[in-house]
Amino acid sequence: MKDTHSYQFLSPNGKGNDNQMQSFSSICQTFKEGEENLSLSWFLTVVSRRMLLILAVAISVTAGVGFGIVKQEPRYVGKFQLLVEPIIPFNNSSQLVKQGSDLPNGDYQTKIELLRSYKVLKPIIKEIYPKYPEITYKNLIDSGKITIGQHKDTKIIEVSYEDSEPEKIQFILNHLAQGYLKYSLGEQKSKLNQKIKFVREELSQLQERVDSLQIQLQKFREQYNFLDPQQQAHRLSNQLIAIERKYFDTQVQINEVSSLYSRLETQSGGLGATEAIAASYLSESSRYQNLLKQLQNVEIKLALESARFMEKNPTIVRLKEQKQNLLLLLRQEAELVLGNNFSVNLANSRSLTSPSSLRLHLNQQLIQAANQIPVLETRKLALEQAANYLNKQLRQMPILARQYNEIQRELNLATEKLKGFLETQQNLQMEAVEQTAPWQLLSEPEQAPRSIYPNSARNWGLGVFAGLILGLGAALVAERINRVFHSREELEDRIKLPIVGIIPFQESLKSLDQLLERQSRNHFLPEGGKFCQKNTNALELGFPNFGTSKVNTSVEAASYGSPPDQWYNSYRFLEAFSSCYTNIQLLDSDSLLDSLVITSAAQGEGKSTVALHLAQTAAVMGKRVLLVEADLRRPQIHHWLNLPNQKGLSDVISTHLELELAMQKLPQWENLYVLTSGDLPPNPTRILASGQMQKLMAQLKEKDFFDLVIYDTPPVLGFADAKILGKSSNGVILVVKMGKTDRSLVRQGINELRMSLVPVLGVVANSVHRNRNQSYYYD
Repeated sequence: MKDTHSYQFLSPNGKGNDNQMQSFSSICQTFKEGEENLSLSWFLTVVSRRMLLILAVAISVTAGVGFGIVKQEPRYVGKFQLLVEPIIPFNNSSQLVKQGSDLPNGDYQTKIELLRSYKVLKPIIKEIYPKYPEITYKNLIDSGKITIGQHKDTKIIEVSYEDSEPEKIQFILNHLAQGYLKYSLGEQKSKLNQKIKFVREELSQLQERVDSLQIQLQKFREQYNFLDPQQQAHRLSNQLIAIERKYFDTQVQINEVSSLYSRLETQSGGLGATEAIAASYLSESSRYQNLLKQLQNVEIKLALESARFMEKNPTIVRLKEQKQNLLLLLRQEAELVLGNNFSVNLANSRSLTSPSSLRLHLNQQLIQAANQIPVLETRKLALEQAANYLNKQLRQMPILARQYNEIQRELNLATEKLKGFLETQQNLQMEAVEQTAPWQLLSEPEQAPRSIYPNSARNWGLGVFAGLILGLGAALVAERINRVFHSREELEDRIKLPIVGIIPFQESLKSLDQLLERQSRNHFLPEGGKFCQKNTNALELGFPNFGTSKVNTSVEAASYGSPPDQWYNSYRFLEAFSSCYTNIQLLDSDSLLDSLVITSAAQGEGKSTVALHLAQTAAVMGKRVLLVEADLRRPQIHHWLNLPNQKGLSDVISTHLELELAMQKLPQWENLYVLTSGDLPPNPTRILASGQMQKLMAQLKEKDFFDLVIYDTPPVLGFADAKILGKSSNGVILVVKMGKTDRSLVRQGINELRMSLVPVLGVVANSVHRNRNQSYYYD
């Protein structure tokens, strides 16, 4: 047959190498991961398989723990509780002397170490020593019998003592409780004395400090002439506001008077204040007024005559002389009346001496306005100087206020501290009079009614638990050491290849001629079997009578008087090969396999047995089968079948013997032919790798006479025979014996086949033990 088959992993006949190489790396990775996968089902399987070992280890460990419990000496424990902090918190005054005298309230670890210290325990041990001289400080602490710790999250310290003598426990706990109370009372006295001494020293220093600050505050107030800088600043601010208001009012008045003065000066014909004053004085002089009238008359005449006469006319000259004389007299009279304080322009003398009442009134207002302006200017200057002074004072107030506040704050702090220390001194004196222990005994020393050690229930439970854990550990170690496959599920999970056949473990296998004899007597298999009365054609094809030969190297043929279970086991064994052959054919439903290589990873896997029975099964199903004994190193099949081996495969290859002369047909089997190994060559690999062998395999495929050719080859590891033949066949079937083959060898064998680009069709699980819970249809 020339059909080319495509299977799950590699193409037969070396075709499709690219796809084969791509799938090879991923498959190897999957196989490696599956080898290390520890699932829950695997763990449960290990527990079930190693149950006897687990129980043995668990019982041994539990027995050892029980023996130790019986030998242990019972121990008892007693305890009492101390309240090492007051329930009512300290008042504020007591906090002033806390430094250097008491431990922090929340530092329980320090208090626990204090209770364990030699200083505290020395007087207590001294009282215990007469009755129990073996109790020393080192023995008490290092033995771990005494335990001191905080009770949960409370202010309570719990002290416990453990020993085998209840009376001793009670005695030691009583002395510990009393010793701790005495120590706390003594420490309290010492601390109170230290506190009182400290308070007295602080009071003396504080009193001096308060006196010094009071004197400093007094001098400050005297120097700056105020009691409180805040009040002084408020007063200065008010004064400054008032002065600034007056300053602005004065400025307004100056502006008003200056405007009035300008209007009056304009209305009076440009007279200034001095001329207005001079006009007032001259208007009151009668002689000056007469001379002024004469001057006016001369000027009138001069004006009239000037219209009539020339400039040099005697009349004009005479009138001008009169005018000059009168002017001289007016000047003399003005100087006489005004004195040297006024400089009057006599050219305006007539306007100065106008007898008009309006002019007199304007002159008075002008004089008044002129006199008011310098007064207002002087007032403005004084107000400005006062405002500058107040601003300077206000700028100094923050500095003065800071100095004052610092002195006042220090004085207040010192005064408050002084009052606090005075109150503290009074409280300490009252505490010294009371003399009560600061620590309180909340619970009297008492012993537990039952022993705390050994805890039999807990120890037994731990023993059983430890035994189971160690048993499981031993089971896992044994499983790791015994690296074989135990079940089909484990095999399928780890190698990630199809399981095409599951061959049950067979202690005794009936000779197939006996089955024929039972068939002839109409003793058929149960209705659910493969070979039942309705289908006797398979048996009628003929099972060969191998005489005393074995078809399974591990068992002998059963007798006619064997129990019924042996008959059923034989049928199951044969039925397994029927299922195996069917599974192989269904790997590719589009075409049929015409050549197979049967091999294993190592020796002793049952590969030759599987090859023989698989060939017999195919022949029973009507296929023309050629079984080639290609194991040229340790051939077995011709021995089992009692066939002559003078001519075989090696002769066909090396001597070019005709295939028909080397093949042997079994007379009992219509469709089964065998090509034995022949003479064993010195180099079997060279024979199988030769071109003649490849030509022979191609010839067997081309002939239509055989439907299936099965090659029995040596193991994969250490030999290249299976890989050489596998590349020219449709694929390789790997036989794995349960409970024998090392998992690493199987993985190594599969990897070598794949690296040689040999198609691995599937795996046959051989010698699978039947589970007790497993049932068959015909059971």
